[in-house]
Amino acid sequence: MFYEVAFFQYLSQERRFSTHTLAAYRSDLTGFIQFCQDKQCLNSVAGLRHLHIRAWVVYRMETGDQPRSISRRLSCLKTYFQFLKKRGHIEKDPMKKVTPPRVGKALPVVLQESQLDALFTHLEFGDDYAGAQHRLILELLYATGIRRSEASALKWSDIDASRMIIRILGKGGKERFVPLPGYLLQLFEAFRTQHQAMFPSTDQPWIFMNRKAGRMSPESLYSVVRK
Repeated sequence: MFYEVAFFQYLSQERRFSTHTLAAYRSDLTGFIQFCQDKQCLNSVAGLRHLHIRAWVVYRMETGDQPRSISRRLSCLKTYFQFLKKRGHIEKDPMKKVTPPRVGKALPVVLQESQLDALFTHLEFGDDYAGAQHRLILELLYATGIRRSEASALKWSDIDASRMIIRILGKGGKERFVPLPGYLLQLFEAFRTQHQAMFPSTDQPWIFMNRKAGRMSPESLYSVVRK
């Protein structure tokens, strides 16, 4: 007995997993149980050991699964065996002796200077507020190298025009100052005029704002970059 029905009731009713996550877990666990029954001749979790899980990992690798995909499947099994131990169906968690395969970090995609020059030279951003904001976002990220979350959190008070620097609040609340090129400072000054015209009565401090006069989220900001 593998208690898969009780496990999915637990995920759905107690853990409140989404329909999408439940479907993924169901697929992963069904495949694992099928492997245990067909390849390891197991009929219940009672005889299941870490060696069976390791054999399943090797099997998944031989069928073409990438380390990232296997790690995701193991995440399902980790939750599954924690549930079984919590309910008293097993005494020891076999996942304690299973190490997921290393997932290599993808190399960042780096744009060439000529590509950026072409972007700012040939792309029509538009003269309206949205066009000016999109251009400023791209120019800012390119000139300073700050994170999208840091750009999203920028306030007008962070700009020091006299010293030509911009204050950045990074991870862990660490503060640093980044040089502000002259051309970028001019873009900020021109954009501020459009910003005040777009939101004449707002008291929000954010530089980049959405149409509802709220702070632009890092996700929305990055969608501008992708576009």
